Amino acid sequence: MPPGLVAVNSDLALKAFGSEVGFLKTFVEGSWFHPLIGPRRLIFATRGQIGLARGFDPNTTPENALDDPLRDLPASQRYFSGGSATNRAYQLDRLGTDDIMTPDGLSKGGNGLVLFNAEVRALAGQLLKRDLTVVGFVDVGNVFHRVSTIDLSELKTGVGFGIRYDSWIGPIRLDLGFKTDRRVFTGGPERRWEFHLSLGEVF
Repeated sequence: MPPGLVAVNSDLALKAFGSEVGFLKTFVEGSWFHPLIGPRRLIFATRGQIGLARGFDPNTTPENALDDPLRDLPASQRYFSGGSATNRAYQLDRLGTDDIMTPDGLSKGGNGLVLFNAEVRALAGQLLKRDLTVVGFVDVGNVFHRVSTIDLSELKTGVGFGIRYDSWIGPIRLDLGFKTDRRVFTGGPERRWEFHLSLGEVF
């Protein structure tokens, strides 16, 4: 297992070259793995993600930026978070600061993303001659309207635990995440917990 990995990806779109909107977008991801007991028995794993984006359209204003995608980043280019691969205490794409959330609790996406994940993975034994691993995790992050509005005090925290089974088609992953605080939308307060069943590790 490699001790760590860092990846950087940048996208530049210009109207002068036929793009419908102009923007610059950069995404940085780093992960690190450290054996605590033996090479596989107990492992500490962590990951960080930072996403920064900015639209170039001079007609963009704070009042209309998220209402008209042609005046800013298209919805497909905005950052979203929440779900089995990001903050597991939230449903898919339901994480964001108050100014990008709808009254129903849906995210419009934003130009800034900060996410940190930490896991302790312990090999519990074998089931049908394949590894069974238990995991405890902490996920911290949020999506922000603008890069300039990124505020680490607004990061949302989820804690939880899970099970990994090394099946012949890949790791089957079951995670249960819990919010440390909940917001209230028109349908009532957010659910305290979320359940995720998926294939493959988070990172």
